[in-house]
Amino acid sequence: MHFVYTHGFDWWISIEIQNKSMFHFIPSAKVCHSTILVPSINQNRIAVRAFCTIKSDSEIALTHTNQEGKMKMVDIGSKSPSIRIAEAEARVHLGPVAFELVKQNKIKKGDVLSLANFAGIMAAKRTPDLIPLCHNVQIDHVNLNLTLNSTTQEVIIKSHVKACDKTGVEMEALTSVSIAALTVYDMCKAVSKDITIKSVRLLLKSGGKNDYTRTC
Repeated sequence: MHFVYTHGFDWWISIEIQNKSMFHFIPSAKVCHSTILVPSINQNRIAVRAFCTIKSDSEIALTHTNQEGKMKMVDIGSKSPSIRIAEAEARVHLGPVAFELVKQNKIKKGDVLSLANFAGIMAAKRTPDLIPLCHNVQIDHVNLNLTLNSTTQEVIIKSHVKACDKTGVEMEALTSVSIAALTVYDMCKAVSKDITIKSVRLLLKSGGKNDYTRTC
């Protein structure tokens, strides 16, 4: 039997009995950190191995505070550089009037998508100046992609940030899409007061000890 953790504390369990595999889904299963052996059932011996990568309560701690609760910068001096990649996304709901003007490139201030693209690239490089305890990462590459969704009347902003360094670049990716979204807002605010920035989120990060990919 194998437990595989999925979103929402649900588990898929695979049981092999006499070379026959069965699959069962258990919602809201309790997190388990130990190995369990289950005695025979109907004369079929089942070996059960349960595992989970979720940290226990005693292992979870904020990295930017010390034992006295005061803020600190994480010491990464002993870490080795590796290829770090992060991707993030933001969405800006424009509404019908602003969306059509952006689509036709008729906003009086200028080309909204191009300027937001530049702003996002600049923001990624200035992240340590905006977020106090963020390390000054040597960024190798930043790429933004801004697309228009006519169905939802949104600008969808995605960023891809890459570096070879000792710490990740997820904050650079998130800052990039956030500032790009704010730039879209600033360019369009004269024609609509209903613009909404939403769904700023990390899509993936890799290269560190805790890689992550959003699945929903």
